[in-house]
Amino acid sequence: MTWDDLKYFGYGLLQLTPDQLFKFTVHEIFDMVVAYYRRRDSEIEEQMQVLSWQTSHLMNASGNYKKPIKPDQLYSPKQSDEEGGNSELTPIDRDEKNAKLADLKAKFKD
Repeated sequence: MTWDDLKYFGYGLLQLTPDQLFKFTVHEIFDMVVAYYRRRDSEIEEQMQVLSWQTSHLMNASGNYKKPIKPDQLYSPKQSDEEGGNSELTPIDRDEKNAKLADLKAKFKD
C-alpha cells in the first residue's frame, strides 16, 4: 500500500481528517477499508433485492406474461462469506505485485 493509497482511503473513502488519519496504523486503516466495502456491498445487495421485487410486481401487473415473474428470476443474491464466497481484500507484497504485472504485460506484448 503506497502513501497515495493511504491518503485516498483515509481522506476519500473513510472521510478522515489528517489528525484522525495519523492516529491509526496501516492495519487499522486496512481493516476499516475492508469493513467499508463489506457494508457497501451489503447495502447494494439489499437495494438490488428490493428492485427485483418491485420490478417483478410491475411486470406481473402489466399482464404481458403467461407465467408470473418471481424476483429471484430477475436477480439472484450474491453468495455470502458464510456460504463459501470470499470477498476478503488480501494485501500482496510489492515483489509479488510486480511479478504479476510483468506476466500480464508479457501476455499482451505479443
